[in-house]
Amino acid sequence: MVQFVHAVLRNALECAVREEVIPRNAARLVKIATPQYAVNRGLTAPQAQAVLQAAQAQRLGALYVLALFLGLRRGELLGLRWEDVDLDGGKLEVVHTLQRVGGALQLVPPKTEGSRRTVPLPSVCVEALREHKRRQFRERSDAWPDWEDHGLVFPSRRGTPMEPDNLRRSWSVIRAAAGLPGVRFHDLRHTCVTLLLDLGGAAARGSGHRRSFGNRGNDDDLCARVAGGEAEGAGQARRGPELTALPSRLPSNIPFGNSPKRCSW
Repeated sequence: MVQFVHAVLRNALECAVREEVIPRNAARLVKIATPQYAVNRGLTAPQAQAVLQAAQAQRLGALYVLALFLGLRRGELLGLRWEDVDLDGGKLEVVHTLQRVGGALQLVPPKTEGSRRTVPLPSVCVEALREHKRRQFRERSDAWPDWEDHGLVFPSRRGTPMEPDNLRRSWSVIRAAAGLPGVRFHDLRHTCVTLLLDLGGAAARGSGHRRSFGNRGNDDDLCARVAGGEAEGAGQARRGPELTALPSRLPSNIPFGNSPKRCSW
């Protein structure tokens, strides 16, 4: 709270300096200690499995897979475009975030330079996105000609940017079904950090709160842990065949197989 008040005051005085109302910004001379945040709100592996189970029948099921495994922010998920996703290369780029500007939802650059990043995709995320893309193709066919294509991975049912309140309502249903009352959507972002720290993930410690999938061994361990493969051991989870088989370990109702196309355009 002290850090927030100081930041507001510093910025206000900085504006006054630019307008030549005051000669200098005295708030710049004040040293405020950097707050220390404990990563203690992430879900456990069984809780993460419960979320996946509850989300399996939802149209945003893939969003929750990415939220759990990648730790992306809400605005980053809602601002993700298909052109930013390379399913064959197994990576995505975070280059926009969806925010409300002047009363309208707009894609804006991430809040910091460090937030603009390339994130390698574990196989479970690739398969979830492939199925989501097929599902969106059918959804677009059903909504045509009312569909407004913005190229978004997680749009509204009409293709437009999704209202954050709609995602909040979706999460309320899923967390209730998962038996996790009071858990925030943002807590999903902490989950991958918490699980990596529990697994001894040096990458998570070194990057602080910002966590990216940069260590494939850690990625595979995390996927196996959430998908129910913790008992097989970390070394086994790092091997290719087990990771390839991970989607079959997720809730069976999430269809990762091929789906027929409804139309072509």
